[in-house]
Amino acid sequence: MAKYLSRNCPRCNGYVGIVLREPGRNTQLQAVNGHCLGCGYRLAWIVIRGKRDSVRGLERERRLNKWKIGS
Repeated sequence: MAKYLSRNCPRCNGYVGIVLREPGRNTQLQAVNGHCLGCGYRLAWIVIRGKRDSVRGLERERRLNKWKIGS
C-alpha cells in the first residue's frame, strides 16, 4: 500500500502531493514521487535503504583513516 503525503512547494509555496510507493519484496530501493498542482514542480527520488550499523561503520572508518595516514 502506498503512502500519500502533502507538503508545501519549495518553488511557489503551493500544494505538493507526494507518493511513497511500497518497496519491492527483495529490494532496498523505494521510489518517492511528487508533483505540485500550482507550478508543476516535480520530485522524483529513489531512496536506498540499507542495514548498516552506524556505530560499527564509524569505528571501521576511523581504523581505515588511521591506516591511510600512517602509510
